[in-house]
Amino acid sequence: MFSTVDSAYSQTKKPVKKERKTRKARVAKKTALSPPVATISQPTPTPAPTPNPKPVEVKQTQTTVNAPVKATDIIKGATDLVITKPNGNINWTQQYIEATGQAVLDNERFKNAAQAKLMATRGAVVVAQRNLLEIVKGVQIIGETTVQDMITTSDYIYSRVEGVVKGAQQIGEAKEKDGYIEVRLRMPIYGSESLANTLDDQALELARQKNGYEKSPLLAKEAATGEGVDGSKPIVFNVENPGEFDPSMYPMVVDDNGKVLFDFSQYFRLKDGKFPQYLQLGKEILQAYGNQKGADIINMIQTGKGTFKIPQSSSKSVFWNKVARVAQDVGSVLFKLIF
Repeated sequence: MFSTVDSAYSQTKKPVKKERKTRKARVAKKTALSPPVATISQPTPTPAPTPNPKPVEVKQTQTTVNAPVKATDIIKGATDLVITKPNGNINWTQQYIEATGQAVLDNERFKNAAQAKLMATRGAVVVAQRNLLEIVKGVQIIGETTVQDMITTSDYIYSRVEGVVKGAQQIGEAKEKDGYIEVRLRMPIYGSESLANTLDDQALELARQKNGYEKSPLLAKEAATGEGVDGSKPIVFNVENPGEFDPSMYPMVVDDNGKVLFDFSQYFRLKDGKFPQYLQLGKEILQAYGNQKGADIINMIQTGKGTFKIPQSSSKSVFWNKVARVAQDVGSVLFKLIF
């Protein structure tokens, strides 16, 4: 029985297999004979599944063009504000004071040429230090109050100023010309070993009183607790016609009535010497920074010795706590005075 059933099963199974193969062949044949219109037209109206990389490149380029301005960008387009003095100068942009000194090269007294040059160099350094001290004395601290005013009232300040002057750095090698040896000395205005470091809070308060200014701690308090202040933009105090402007170490911003709106002496960072820089910049370039790059520009109407005046109506629209935050937190990196 098993063999008969098995034989019958085998006979009935074979036609099924042939039928399946025949059906597959028919399907394959129909597929091969089907018109290719659908397969050809299918991808034509359909865009590429992945986004085209070109729009990404355009966005990157546009971001670069419209990138917010940085203080370093403004500095590149500016000119240093340098006040020339007898035997030296004050560079308010680079924030240093320089002086030169000369001494006679005495070859008759010192027969050895090297020794003669050495002695002349020492003499030139002493002269340069003396010239440097004279320039420093004339530097305005606040308003019209000068370093000279401070050292005449305090032996302590005088000794500190004298110490910084004697520690001034020689710039370059001593130069020999026309029988003289000349040296150039430089000292910083701001920093840990600077002129600013010689003036303590008591000296600054005395300077304020001499000019009739009052220190306002309220602004400093607002600066410490202010929120939502964007410190990424430089703030520019713009003086279009500075005239005979004479900078001071710590300028004051006042309104029409002489009321102090901002006292820069409260925001000097003694630890790292950060402080706003004075720059000279063209009007067109400044407008471009303000209109296209987003720099905050505050226009002044008048200047005096170490003082900026802003209309009272305009001063109300200025967020002075923001100015304080930028000056206090970022210092000279993102806060510039431009003239």
